[in-house]
Amino acid sequence: MKFLQRHKWLSLSATLILLLLAAFWLADTWLESSGGREMLEQNLSSRIGVPVRLQGEFDLALWPSIGVSGTELVIGDPGPDSELIRSGEYAFAVALLPLLEKQLVIERVEVRGSTIYPDRFYGVLKSGAGGPIHLDSLMISDFTVNQETPFAFEIDELLSVAGSFRWNPSQFVIFFSDLNLVTAGGEAVGQGCLRLQTPISLQLDLEAELLDLDMIRDSLPQMGEMADGGDGQSFDARIHLRAGELKAAGAVARGAVIRFGIPGDCPTGN
Repeated sequence: MKFLQRHKWLSLSATLILLLLAAFWLADTWLESSGGREMLEQNLSSRIGVPVRLQGEFDLALWPSIGVSGTELVIGDPGPDSELIRSGEYAFAVALLPLLEKQLVIERVEVRGSTIYPDRFYGVLKSGAGGPIHLDSLMISDFTVNQETPFAFEIDELLSVAGSFRWNPSQFVIFFSDLNLVTAGGEAVGQGCLRLQTPISLQLDLEAELLDLDMIRDSLPQMGEMADGGDGQSFDARIHLRAGELKAAGAVARGAVIRFGIPGDCPTGN
């Protein structure tokens, strides 16, 4: 009996391995014969609305999911002064069954070592919109224009953010929902938006159980150095924060409400 059970598990394991190898071979053959790099570039460009180029290495990946990985993902028109985002490394997870039917469905995008140039997102921002922003890692799942898309990113272990966003190209606004922000001074949840116009403005409506402003303040100089290229800052932040307990300069306030920046609401509409 033990021999039969052992033989059964060995057969199942071998079958699974053969199926994975077959899926990998089929996906690799189809991607190569169909121009996988160009196909991904076209798919991503149509989703985002701006050119996407995969300039460096390009390899098929089997684990942890079928997809591709590589280096030098660039978003924006050709030319170093027109790049909106440049990533050192990237990985795309694709759905296997649609791929075997010659359909490309990107399930997840992960990039590392990214640089974002906010001053280039809008034509009139060419003068004085601050320097580049550097992200250690960024993950986006199932991105489509004007639809909720899960995401997560981290900035040098100083700030991590997860939630969903919706990109509206007609308004040049990114809407955020189900946000979870984690800093050295505590954790907050909420929603907001990012206006990629003149000036760029971030609006957040947040709630927190406990926040330590001193710990957050100590980390801000480091984050400021990464976000400011030295040409001045034309970035507006409008934050409404409600905290169950707020610590600052040795004092504790309960039921605190903080409003930072000029009051305003995120735009409505599709």
